[in-house]
Amino acid sequence: MANQAAEILKLVDPADLPELPGQADDEKPKRKSAADELLELVNASGVILFKDEYGAAFAAVPVDERQEVHSLRSKAFRLWLNRVFYQAKDRALQSDAMRMVRDTLEAQAVFDGPTKTLALRVASGPDGAFYYDLCGDSWQAVRVDDSGYTIKLPPILLRRRSNSGPQVMPRKSGKGLRSFLDFVNVKNQADRNLLLVYLCLCCVPDIPRLVLVVHGEKGAGKSFLLRLVRRIVDPAPLELQIVPNDKSELALTLASGSFVAFDNVDHLQPWQSD
Repeated sequence: MANQAAEILKLVDPADLPELPGQADDEKPKRKSAADELLELVNASGVILFKDEYGAAFAAVPVDERQEVHSLRSKAFRLWLNRVFYQAKDRALQSDAMRMVRDTLEAQAVFDGPTKTLALRVASGPDGAFYYDLCGDSWQAVRVDDSGYTIKLPPILLRRRSNSGPQVMPRKSGKGLRSFLDFVNVKNQADRNLLLVYLCLCCVPDIPRLVLVVHGEKGAGKSFLLRLVRRIVDPAPLELQIVPNDKSELALTLASGSFVAFDNVDHLQPWQSD
């Protein structure tokens, strides 16, 4: 009898057998969550995850023909994720999925990503040239070498802060740097020359920074001079600031730009001077 049953089973195609309860559901592929779908889209986009020299998570995201550098906790990166998901899936992304994706990408950047030093406004390129970030929507920079300058996408990663403002497009028909002196109230020729040298040094990366101290009587144009220097070196929506009385706040303020202008400073506490 056993032999006969075995022979019968050989003739039966398993595909013809009736489905057992729950069998069809188990064999169906599970639907991917929105978070998993977004992670796949991000990984396929060519994004570069890394951490800066302080351990903060960043991403170099491809936008059109350029790369934009954003903190993974920034609004700009969140908007980029929303844009990637909507363009691919034609539907909005839920906040819970966004949070899970950002947490996952941050962990990948911190624990698995390389460490990259990010420059603010000015940096040295691998070709030996200086690069000055124009902070415009096109993410172009001014490349400066011994032969002159050109406007191009930089071959290096440049970061931007919330107080980084766009610079005007340079033009070769300008009158030169000395025309800056026509707008400031600096009479001593030695001080005028020193101010011009200071402006040049602000655009040279990887050197110690001098502190420009402007003093004079009320109404002498000190604040106006600082505003002009800021617009040339490192334009910002908030041009002049006050010296914070909190150490952490002062550190954040100093890190908000490559040039920070403090206005109406009557005195400095020892820790602020240090």
